[in-house]
Amino acid sequence: MAFTPYRTWNAGEVVTDAMMNQQVRDNGNVLKNFERGGTIVVAAGITAAVDVVLWQAVEACSVQFIKGYRVGGATATINARKNGALEHLSADLSLAPAATWVSSTSIINPNYVAGDSLEMRLKSVTGNPTQIAIIIGLTY
Repeated sequence: MAFTPYRTWNAGEVVTDAMMNQQVRDNGNVLKNFERGGTIVVAAGITAAVDVVLWQAVEACSVQFIKGYRVGGATATINARKNGALEHLSADLSLAPAATWVSSTSIINPNYVAGDSLEMRLKSVTGNPTQIAIIIGLTY
């Protein structure tokens, strides 16, 4: 379902349940899901693992999926973790083949509270890929 632009209400307009459901319930369901992530780019090729802090939770939420995309190189593995210690995948996600989004929904340690930090992790690379994108999907 896609977000529907907010409606401008008119004085005297009769508001129906369908109008309210679309504006409040349906748009709320879209907005409760969000993503955090980034892309690591090195024109000469990425040669080492790296951890990047992305975000700090402002309220309770949970991780729903992790996905990644690799440009060039031979292989890469990714993960994500909470507070620099609790990984979200029990096994690192392999980004094979190249130029294809690879996703995992087998999440461990999914729950965040306000103040927790989210970190994307490029765990390993071979063959010097030039770009690695990592996206973490969350929901309130």
